[in-house]
Amino acid sequence: ELADPQYSEVVEKGAIISTDPEPGSRVLPDEIVTLTVSKGKERYAIPNIQGRTVEEAQTILGSLHLTVGEVTEAFSDKIPTGGVIKSSSHKVGDEVKRDTAVDLVVSKGPKPIDIENYAGSGAAAATAALEDAGFKVTRIEQFSETVASGTVISQSPNSGIGHKGDTITLTVSKGPERVA
Repeated sequence: ELADPQYSEVVEKGAIISTDPEPGSRVLPDEIVTLTVSKGKERYAIPNIQGRTVEEAQTILGSLHLTVGEVTEAFSDKIPTGGVIKSSSHKVGDEVKRDTAVDLVVSKGPKPIDIENYAGSGAAAATAALEDAGFKVTRIEQFSETVASGTVISQSPNSGIGHKGDTITLTVSKGPERVA
């Protein structure tokens, strides 16, 4: 008779782990000998939990007999605040033992960027600096009697904290308006 198969770290899959009665025991004719067959090593694949909350990750990992280990935070432009960016200890698909702790990196949201004011600077240099910082730049041109052509008259927003992809609007001087 076969018992329910069991996991074994030492007996390969399909081989007999144990018998009941044990080997060397005397049995009567027609007495039932129960065999326990190995299912092999108990392993669980690390699931893709990117974008899930820590609570959702705990539920998913728990259903696979795994646990959440150390949780650290990092900035992410792609994963919303509180979402899992990745596991810092394992790759998706890695086969691990039961009760393995899976370390997680969780998003703190996009990295904040200080907004520098470029009013009075050359428009080309201001645009390049803002784009290098990660901002999108739009330009509005207007005539000015007091600000030289190609110079930033004003900037919106002109201070504070922004994030990659935010738009900064530069108002750039076209110089004085010429009248015929």
